[in-house]
Amino acid sequence: MGTFDHCNGIKYVGFWNKDKQDGFGTELWPDGAVFQGLYVDGKKNGYGVFKWRDGSSYMGSFQNNNISGQGIYTWSDER
Repeated sequence: MGTFDHCNGIKYVGFWNKDKQDGFGTELWPDGAVFQGLYVDGKKNGYGVFKWRDGSSYMGSFQNNNISGQGIYTWSDER
């Protein structure tokens, strides 16, 4: 487990394999967005929760860094 600060201001805290994010981790963006979930070979893959700075969020499946498959999206006004 380790921490890495990207040059674009994103911070990653989590597990690594061969210098890539792999396993459970958290990414924190400078604008306040947060992702917590699974990584495979440096990309979001599997279950995760992404929260945007406006308060909206997505809980569900990711594949190759993208929302994919089943999940729940909640808008910032909780609709």
